[in-house]
Amino acid sequence: MKLIIALFIIVRLIYLGIALYELSIGDRLIRIGYVTFSSFDVTDIGRYYLFASHVVNWGKIAYVNLPYGYPQLAGYLFLLIHMLCEGLDSFVLLLALLQLPLELLSSLIIYQLASQFVGKEKAVVPAIIYNLSPMVLYTWVARFDCIPVFFSVAALYLFLRKRYTLAFLFLGIGTMFKWYPALLGVPFTWYMFQNSVPARRIVYSLLNIVAFCGLISLPFLILGPETFLRSFGRHLEKGWFYESLWTLVGLVVMRGLPSEYFMPSQYTIYSTESLLLQAIGCFLVFFLSCKGRKELIGCSAYILLVFVFFVKFFSPQYVVWFSPFLLLWVNRKLDWLTYGGIHFAVYLEYPVFWGLHNVLDPPYFFIIVALRLIFTAVAIVLVLSSLKIRWRPL
Repeated sequence: MKLIIALFIIVRLIYLGIALYELSIGDRLIRIGYVTFSSFDVTDIGRYYLFASHVVNWGKIAYVNLPYGYPQLAGYLFLLIHMLCEGLDSFVLLLALLQLPLELLSSLIIYQLASQFVGKEKAVVPAIIYNLSPMVLYTWVARFDCIPVFFSVAALYLFLRKRYTLAFLFLGIGTMFKWYPALLGVPFTWYMFQNSVPARRIVYSLLNIVAFCGLISLPFLILGPETFLRSFGRHLEKGWFYESLWTLVGLVVMRGLPSEYFMPSQYTIYSTESLLLQAIGCFLVFFLSCKGRKELIGCSAYILLVFVFFVKFFSPQYVVWFSPFLLLWVNRKLDWLTYGGIHFAVYLEYPVFWGLHNVLDPPYFFIIVALRLIFTAVAIVLVLSSLKIRWRPL
């Protein structure tokens, strides 16, 4: 295990060095026409740095008189890093190094959980696959999703040890970095119901996540209610450009993605339909058996896959959200092929062929988006096919 951890650290430090070199030259590492290779995406991390700079330089208070589209713990993490660095290069370095131990801990938790189902020898495989996946490495340097991922898998670990209250607290912490960990409260609660956990303990656990998120959010809501609501309405205003199922339709109908700067900023019917389908998909969890530990992992993987399929799609970090749960669930060759297919399609789409997202001919980008959508749908079907149906949900 020590050798594996050393391997993880060495690979990541090499990757971080390549990313910093790419940042220093101010261009993609490899660019051949529309085809590019990059170790990270400067766009999003540049936005994090810019947000923190605006707060400092303009004397603003985030979420009070300066809206921001991520939950408060994320925004103030960027402010903390900005206080400790003197430029974008050091900002990238500090964010990656801060997340490094969390990435290692997530892999170790995956190993510990997998060892309960497949034994310690085979449990190394999902831990290695997760930690050294190109998309996980790509996300680690240019995003902060490693943090909510850690709190999600840690919550699962605590929950399976019957530390329900602490598990929901961890989900709350993860939610205040990105919203998606809150979705895991659905299968977690359903598991408690099916295992006859006392109602008082269920309510107390749920209050934990609500109280924590409320404690963080309430001061900002009181001080700047309009700015606070604008912060989290931002994603709803993007329309179908960032939706999954409707993005594919738009690609075909409009012969390429329009520039987001020329799109009307409004909450469209496409968003409504996507959210409605996602709500239906999440509700289906209550018709699934979630009594066993493995079934809980399957339901957790399913609900995150549904969320990504219908609502979040056009960014590489989304695949990292469900990857730990899917790796803990896989037990057939087809499962492994589907997992690999999702990651391969995402990698081709974003770092490699992203330059073709407005070009219809050749149609490489469209084909890859379709493959990604298909592989994600197949993963949902495979998880559902392995879970038992309960015709009486409650």
